[in-house]
Amino acid sequence: MAPVLYGALALWGAFLLFWLELLAARLLLPRFGGAAAVWTTSLLSFQALLLCGVGLAHGAQRAGPRVGPLCWLLPLLGGAAVLPLALVQPLVDPAAQPVLALLEVLLRSLGLPFVALATTAPLLQSWFARRALGRGGPYGLYVASNAGSFLALLAFPFLFEPCLGLEEQRVLWSLGYGVWACGVLAFGAGNGRRRRPPRALAAVPPVPWRVRGRWALRSFLGCALLYGLTTTLGTDLVAFPLLWVVPLGLYLLSFVLSFRGRRWVSRERAALLLAPVLFLLLASALIGLWQFPWPRLLLVAHALGVFGAMLFLHRDLYGDRPPAEGLTSFYAWIACGGLAAGVCCALLAPFLLRSVAEYPLALLLSLLLLPGGREGGRGPADRWLRRLLWLEVGALLALLLAGFSAEGCLAQWPAHAGVLLVAVLVRWCLQGGGGRAALYALLGSLCLQCALVGSGRLVLRGRSFYGTHAVIDSGALRSYLSGSTVHGQRFLDDAAARRPVAYYARSAPLGELFSALPDRPRRVAVLGLGVGGLLPHARPGDLWRFYELDPWVVELARGPLFGYVRNAPASVDIHVGDGRLLLGREQGPPWDVLVMDAFSSDAVPVHLLTTEAFALYLRRLAPEGLLVLNVSNRVLDLEPLVAAQARRLGLVGRARRLARVPAELRRRDGAARSHCVVLARRAELLAFLGPRWRALPVEDLPRPWTDDRVDLLAALAR
Repeated sequence: MAPVLYGALALWGAFLLFWLELLAARLLLPRFGGAAAVWTTSLLSFQALLLCGVGLAHGAQRAGPRVGPLCWLLPLLGGAAVLPLALVQPLVDPAAQPVLALLEVLLRSLGLPFVALATTAPLLQSWFARRALGRGGPYGLYVASNAGSFLALLAFPFLFEPCLGLEEQRVLWSLGYGVWACGVLAFGAGNGRRRRPPRALAAVPPVPWRVRGRWALRSFLGCALLYGLTTTLGTDLVAFPLLWVVPLGLYLLSFVLSFRGRRWVSRERAALLLAPVLFLLLASALIGLWQFPWPRLLLVAHALGVFGAMLFLHRDLYGDRPPAEGLTSFYAWIACGGLAAGVCCALLAPFLLRSVAEYPLALLLSLLLLPGGREGGRGPADRWLRRLLWLEVGALLALLLAGFSAEGCLAQWPAHAGVLLVAVLVRWCLQGGGGRAALYALLGSLCLQCALVGSGRLVLRGRSFYGTHAVIDSGALRSYLSGSTVHGQRFLDDAAARRPVAYYARSAPLGELFSALPDRPRRVAVLGLGVGGLLPHARPGDLWRFYELDPWVVELARGPLFGYVRNAPASVDIHVGDGRLLLGREQGPPWDVLVMDAFSSDAVPVHLLTTEAFALYLRRLAPEGLLVLNVSNRVLDLEPLVAAQARRLGLVGRARRLARVPAELRRRDGAARSHCVVLARRAELLAFLGPRWRALPVEDLPRPWTDDRVDLLAALAR
């Protein structure tokens, strides 16, 4: 019975820990905005707190009977003291120092309960080992912990978010923490009274640094694959809501399966199966996922291939595990590797790389860790692994050299040499010999060239905290892509360069609306800048103000590549930051037209579509003003959600969808498929719209989103 109780407590603690991470991201959204930096900063802080908790667990195991209990008891009681769960007001000004303010709020509000949960998870396994419970040792509890995290990952978007508001979740989580804390105190007291006999405690030999490096490196690669796959799928393949659930769920599931202790296939045969799969994934990542005609099939292939690589890495981690007496050190090094991956992928990569190149590099390093066949080995697996190696290298070299110029390769020779040296050293440290590493390192250098140089039709490529960006000339148009979605265009012909195109063409819904507005000076506020594609509709005497989250986009719009901002006939100013937060702090005359066009790729800006956000828009809108929403989206139909908000707030609205663009219209105006909704306080304010604008639906509407409750699945099901 005792092993079952230990497993249940470990599962429940991990469930609460993961639930806390997801709940914190939702609690922070209205206060800090929807920037990707908010999530990455939160994730990094959680990884640092996790490392702190595992470090305290390691100290508790090594300390004496008087000091050791304090390492876990103080965080546990401190976490109970801050309940019920709530976010404190920051002492640091969020407008001046948003990152410091975010870290302060997380540490003061959630730091103690998070550290308590992170500390007691490895301690439970240590207590389990000291009491000599179960035949499989304490690592079975690690399986239970990852299973609890996996269940929380599924429960939050599919159960908690649709059925419970944030206030109800905060209270329920606090009650769950209280139950968990009582269980930990009971087990801790039992551990103090009953320990293993001294003769059963084995002396722990010192772990070589090379082994510790393997622990950290495999953890680093698993997390790097997680970060890279999530970013790649969300920006370059298909921006699908809740897509982050898939890579994270596979990551947790790989730990569950790897630490169960069963091996279904030998390591060499697993490498034989995995090598060609990773090769194909690497090739498709280098070509560009967005160029493939079957994105959903490719999504499944990448998910399964990365899952196989994670299984291989985590199975090797399990094979390298120390005795039970050294498990806290083992988990500390795993946490170090995960934190390092987070720093590299979430903080350094957006500054150092112009595309999501960390994903193909992580795939490349995973290939590097696969056994290449034993030196001189004559078995079938050894022979086939060596053949696969040369086939992969030859095919990838042909692929890469066919797509990039010799001048680009020579220009990047320092990066090539650096990757070559590092890869040879890594391969030598892990398995001995550097020949295979040198060949794969050349491919890694070409991956860097792919990220830094690009192809001939690419005018500009960049990356920031908020996404990947590219400017591409194709045919008669220059296009700006945020992820895989076009967010602005212009004609390459200078004579037509100032004409509105894409979503803003005069034949598109947004363009038709602005063309039909009465001819008088007006004040226009736009959430989301893009390249300033709406500005051809501006008139002398107008005041246009844009709120843009990403400074990279601001620099692009102000530059010469598109020229809409430079050549605008109206007065234009641009404010950098989250549109909802800036609009809420703003003082001044109301706006005549307020446009919500703040979609990043096809991601849904949840905090800009809640009832509280719409109420803010109305406060900043003149009595006869118009609220215009560009709801174009390849995945979701957001019109019913906007209609539900309009009905709740007593607004009237019209909508128009341009679902099919004739070839002649696309060639003449550059029009693109788009979907627009316009709201006003009275029906007569919309009388200027033409007959193609229809009334909003009034039946079968979803529940309006609020800051407290968001049901994204209901929108997905439509």
